[in-house]
Amino acid sequence: MSTTNSCVFIDTANINASFRKIKSKLGLSDKIKLDFDNLIKIITVGSNLVSKSIYVESRSSDDGSRKFIDFLKHRGFNVITKEIKVISLDNGDKKNKANFDAEIAYDICQSVWKRECNKVFLFSGDSDFAYVTRQIKNLGITVVVISSKNSLSRELLELADNVVYLEDLLTNEHNITFSKQS
Repeated sequence: MSTTNSCVFIDTANINASFRKIKSKLGLSDKIKLDFDNLIKIITVGSNLVSKSIYVESRSSDDGSRKFIDFLKHRGFNVITKEIKVISLDNGDKKNKANFDAEIAYDICQSVWKRECNKVFLFSGDSDFAYVTRQIKNLGITVVVISSKNSLSRELLELADNVVYLEDLLTNEHNITFSKQS
């Protein structure tokens, strides 16, 4: 039996937005946060975890942002950051943006090219990852997508070898959340 070497890629903007929708639907407190460490342990059971990369927007002026990034690094994550850009819209509104799709796709490809993994765990439901998913599957890589039922794109649903829904993990037997202290 061959060893399953796994790499994890977490699109925090996408997965946190999905989790906010779940919390709202279930009436859960805003203080409840995803515990990425436990979530990864549950999802990757039985495989050799080679790397876990997390993509986090940052604000250089925000001490909380720096503390969160340091916390993730201390927990063994490869933390990829990008400063948030404030985009002015035509109607005068402003929108914060820090999109990591290109970085995530590149890092997935790099892990596959280096033959670091034969299984990819993608924490995102974004259809922008359909192309890279299709291409690495053609190379024999297994792709598991972790998302919420309402945030998973049709394209990733069709392409993934397996889908894990966050809603299904919100049970007493799985401890994937923690309450943030004020």
